[in-house]
Amino acid sequence: MCQRCLDPVIIVIDQAVSLGLVTTIEEGDRLAEGYEPLVLERERIRFADIVEDELILAIPDIPRHEHCRVMNEEPQKQDIERPNPFAVLANLKTET
Repeated sequence: MCQRCLDPVIIVIDQAVSLGLVTTIEEGDRLAEGYEPLVLERERIRFADIVEDELILAIPDIPRHEHCRVMNEEPQKQDIERPNPFAVLANLKTET
C-alpha cells in the first residue's frame, strides 16, 4: 500500500541477479566479479526461497506513488506560532 494515500501501489521489478552457489565464504571470495555468493547451508535450496529473498531486497522500504501528495498537509504542531508564556513577565519588568 502507498504510504501517502493508502491505495494499492504496483511496483515493477526488473532486476538481473547473478548468484554463485557456494558452500563456504572462501569459495564465495573466489567467485568471478559480478557474482553474488549464496552460501548453501544444506544440499538443496528451494528456488522460490531465492526469488522471495531477492524480491524483498528489490522492493522499496516505503512504497508510494510518485504522483501522490501527502495526506496531512496541515502544519505540524511545532510549526504553529504560539505566544511566548514569558511575555507577561517582560511586561511586569517594564512596569516597575
